[in-house]
Amino acid sequence: MVERSGLRSQVPLAPVSSTSVKPVIHVGVDGAWRDTGALEWALQESLLRREPLQVVHVIDDKLRHVPGWEGDAVDDASMELVNDVQKYLDESPGALDNEADLMVGPPARKLTQAAADSRMLVVGRRGIGTFKRLLIGSTSDAVVVQATVPVVIVPEHWKPSDHAGPVVVALDDVDRNVAVMEFAVAAATARGLPIRLVHVWDLPALYSWDAINVADCPLAVVHGLAD
Repeated sequence: MVERSGLRSQVPLAPVSSTSVKPVIHVGVDGAWRDTGALEWALQESLLRREPLQVVHVIDDKLRHVPGWEGDAVDDASMELVNDVQKYLDESPGALDNEADLMVGPPARKLTQAAADSRMLVVGRRGIGTFKRLLIGSTSDAVVVQATVPVVIVPEHWKPSDHAGPVVVALDDVDRNVAVMEFAVAAATARGLPIRLVHVWDLPALYSWDAINVADCPLAVVHGLAD
């Protein structure tokens, strides 16, 4: 996992081959797109990479069957949202050939399918609370699990001024962390920022582990990266 200024980037262990990646950044938005910061961050990334945005708003098809909800009203409101986003994109300084689109279906699945061969997928995370997230789930969490491309999660109320480094990379001992390191190095190089590697481990009960061997675990990870 890569982190910078509260941003989280989840990189799959087996990302899409660089030869098949399309130079486009996908962004998932909802009705709170002006507050989540995801679109603002993606616009900055678009200008930095000189790659256009493909913004997607997904109508959850379950909403059309909820008592008290009018299907046409949901569709009209969603279309208005997409039009507002497109206008915002067109009026953004230095914007490229950015597009906003509307889809219908399970949000996480539709977003990950749309972004399957893109540079990355950017989504926002609203502070809905842990208990509510357990009850209804989180689109950003589901996207991370299902995506085959790097996913950037932008925290609520992120602002363009929130740009302090360094790029923090969370490493594990499952694999050689190649995909994560490549993504982090590219992000840090483009911004002229340093990289900080972090490996976190829990101290197990001494009666069930060899304390000396356990102490060598973090060093083994670092030495593996050096190799």
